[in-house]
Amino acid sequence: MTNSSPTDAHHNDSAPGPKAALGPHDVARVGYGAMQLPRLKDPTAARTVLRRALDLGINHFDTAYFYGNGVANRVLAEEVAGRAAS
Repeated sequence: MTNSSPTDAHHNDSAPGPKAALGPHDVARVGYGAMQLPRLKDPTAARTVLRRALDLGINHFDTAYFYGNGVANRVLAEEVAGRAAS
């Protein structure tokens, strides 16, 4: 049950726990809730947390615009885009 390609920016075979299909992608059933990111008050610290989650194989993030008035979404988008570019 692997729908992700090796070129997928979120592809990581070391994802924690079992995987589940989410649309055309396989995602880890263990995700990261981004609600607390805006509480860090420091975008660099938030990026560090997200970088670590991605390094650990997390490829499923729970976020919403109202988490810090878009802060969590913005920081997550920047970090994921940065990985896709590298």
